[in-house]
Amino acid sequence: TGTVAASTYAGHGQVDYRAAAVLSLTAMCFAPAGARLTMTLPCQTLRKVLGYFLIATSPMVPLKAYILASYPDGDSPMASVANNEHVQLGLLALTGTVAGLASGLLGIGGG
Repeated sequence: TGTVAASTYAGHGQVDYRAAAVLSLTAMCFAPAGARLTMTLPCQTLRKVLGYFLIATSPMVPLKAYILASYPDGDSPMASVANNEHVQLGLLALTGTVAGLASGLLGIGGG
């Protein structure tokens, strides 16, 4: 599914390959660390971590729709910060790191 979606977006010129490389490389580097961490935590703790993760991320679905509707031209308050190339790369690396750790720790993610 992920491969088909990625190829469709790429076919329409809607893939930022540099961003994809930063995200995927950092995620791949940190997923094993999350998996190793899984081996050290008790099962009850992992259940709590997953529960907290779901509670923390579930509001993002309606929040994304609200944000997109609030700034139809893409001129959000963060737009000027996001235009800085170093900030962009740092945020992408941070996102990949968190995604990799969460993927390895909780078995979440994918396409």
